[in-house]
Parts: sequence; C-alpha cells; structure tokens
Amino acid sequence: MNYIKVLGASGSKMKNKGTTSFQVSKDILVDAGNVLNTLGENTEFINHVFLTHSHADHITDLPFIVEGFFEKRTEPLTIYASKETIDSLKMHTFNNEIWPDFSKINLLNSDKKSLVFKEIKLDETITINKYEIKAINAIHIPGAFGFVIIKDDIDGYLISGDTYLNEVLVEEINNNPKIKLLITECSFPNKMAKLAYDSQHLTPSLLAQNLQNLKRTDIQIFIYHLKHIYEEQMQEEIKELDILKYGGKILEEGDVIHIN
Repeated sequence: MNYIKVLGASGSKMKNKGTTSFQVSKDILVDAGNVLNTLGENTEFINHVFLTHSHADHITDLPFIVEGFFEKRTEPLTIYASKETIDSLKMHTFNNEIWPDFSKINLLNSDKKSLVFKEIKLDETITINKYEIKAINAIHIPGAFGFVIIKDDIDGYLISGDTYLNEVLVEEINNNPKIKLLITECSFPNKMAKLAYDSQHLTPSLLAQNLQNLKRTDIQIFIYHLKHIYEEQMQEEIKELDILKYGGKILEEGDVIHIN
C-alpha cells in the first residue's frame, strides 16, 4: 500500500496546529516541523529526513529526533538536503551553541555517527528501500526543494515545498504519469499578493495560475501551509477558484492520503 501521513500541515504554529511534516514510510520523513506530537515514541524509527529548506517551521523537531531517542537509536539519522540547507543547519542549529553537533557524536556502543548530512543536488534521485525520491526546484530561498516520491516504480506524488510560481511542478506532473497527486503549499489570501511575492509563497489565485498549464485531469490537489489566521478566507477563495475540482482537500494534521 502506498500512502503518506500528514504529521503537520499548518503554515504557522498554534496550540493545536503543527507545522510542515509528512511521513512517507515508517522511517522516512519530508520536513520535521511537527514530528514528536504526532508520532510520539514511534519517532525512534525515523532514520531519513528529506528537508525542503531550512526555515524554522520545517526543522522545528529535527534536533529532538536525535536527542530524544539517542539511547534507542542503532542507525544514524540521515538528513538529505541541498548544500545551502545543510550549511545553514551546521551554522545555526547543530553548532554546539543552539544545539549539540550530533554529527560528531557516535551512537552508543557504535562507531557510527548519530547524525549524518547527505547533500543532494537538484534533479538527483535518492533510492531508499522501495522509494525513489527526486529533488526538484522550488522558488523560495536558495537551495529550496520540492520532492517527487515514487514507490515501487509504479505511482507516487509531488510535494511542492514552499514556493512561489513554479512551472517545474506542472512540467513534472505533465511528463510523469506515475505522479498521481500534487501536495502543494498555499500560504496567504489573495489580498496579500505582495507579501506572497516578497516571501515567495502562493495565494489561491497564484496557485490557480500555476496550474493553468496542467494537462491532466486525473491529478488530485492537496493543499497545505495555510497561515492560521487566514484559513477561513483562503478556504472560500480556494472554493471560488474551483482548485479542488478533480478531488483532494485542504490538509489537516492527522490526514492520511492513499496514493492510488
């Protein structure tokens, strides 16, 4: 069975809303904005984290995945990301000032490091077990990625990452019939188009514009990263623009999407 679990889907952190994190399989995540609240003790099984970029809402729980389950871990936590994202993590997070540099600390009774950084390049595909995970360009900050994730070389999905208008998303979907759905960010209401541009995010109108050249009608659209205070307004705008006409929904924490 091919499915993805939504651990966090909000564009802002609130009492009952966690920020971006998707569970691809028992041991693979995309982003780490809200892991411990949803996975609890099962966090110890996470061995691979693919990061779209280094912004706080996408890495919030990353330090605790290593530290909180250090005694139980037998394999390193491997972080896959662009050079820019890894450099940022090394400089600003795992620097022995904000948090210990676990990339220099061995696992208990092991010569393996507890944390491993693996740089991936644009359009590179990483294969883990039955999953092929390809990094694609996102229009956000330098080194930002989206990911195409295909299981068993049969079917999968595309996660946009934080992005502004991005023709790569539509090109990937149009050219790859294995992609069955799009999981896309949409952060601000239409009235805040200037802020969306300045911060490189989408509004419902921009998302609709981005999808204009989509040639397939079998692609469901799932939307995440709505800023909490604008949710109701954005829901109305998404409905008015008929973005979900072929299926899909605005994602919430705890949702499980079955790919086929």
